[in-house]
Amino acid sequence: MKSFPTKLVSLSLENCTRIKDESLIEYSTLCTSLKHLNLKGCYKLRDKGIIAMAKSSTKLESLSLNKLRQAVNLDSINIILDSCSQLKSLNLLSCSVTDSCLQSISTKLGFNLTSLRIKFCNEVTDEGMRSICLTCLNLEVIDIQGLQKITNATMESISKCDSLVELDLRDCPQIDSGLDKILDNCTYLQVLRMRSPQIRDETISPLIHKGSYLKIIDFQSCINLSFGCIMSLASAQKVHLRRFIIHEIPLDQDQVTELTSIAPFEVTLSLQTPNGLLNVFWNSKIQ
Repeated sequence: MKSFPTKLVSLSLENCTRIKDESLIEYSTLCTSLKHLNLKGCYKLRDKGIIAMAKSSTKLESLSLNKLRQAVNLDSINIILDSCSQLKSLNLLSCSVTDSCLQSISTKLGFNLTSLRIKFCNEVTDEGMRSICLTCLNLEVIDIQGLQKITNATMESISKCDSLVELDLRDCPQIDSGLDKILDNCTYLQVLRMRSPQIRDETISPLIHKGSYLKIIDFQSCINLSFGCIMSLASAQKVHLRRFIIHEIPLDQDQVTELTSIAPFEVTLSLQTPNGLLNVFWNSKIQ
């Protein structure tokens, strides 16, 4: 205890699978200067330890509670947010987050929140996303990968976040339209990730016909995109694009050659071979 740095501002205990509530409670009173706390994968933690840390670390700006399904619930979130009103970044991957949790986050953090990652929080619906997007208007990062219940209505809500820089929509099977409104309103968007067999040419056509400043486009496993659409997208976005990820979409050798001939950016793609798909990384800078 005596050797513990009391002015510590950043603490990561990521994947410390043996740590328990008792340890966090013991050290929490010495963490009054913490701004960044990462407890990802600390599976033995429950809400008591996290709440103790939150009550002591009132200056927290970023908090990661990834995979702590047994510790994160509406009650614990409310206590954390009441104690840590300066939070800007929340990472709650695979936690027991519900629409009620998101409504609480939106009410208590509002404009202060700039990054929200809630991958695989499967109870979240359009209603929860609407409360977040209509209140937390300074959001720059929205990561909702794997939310099975959200629909195209959430795309309408996201379009209200005009400071958005990064958007992850992978594995959201009910989303197949709505990019046009996001591109119209979210003019700072630089990173877009989508992965679903529901993604078709018409889904991404706004990326071809509207201007944007996207630097990373990730359409891995969007197997129903045509090669013509992929080529049109690469041509339309090549001014600002730095990385184009389309692996697991089968391309033949001629298609690979045609695509890479116009691509002044990194491309991760899949070449169809007699033995199956071969993932290829192509970088124009090293050719």
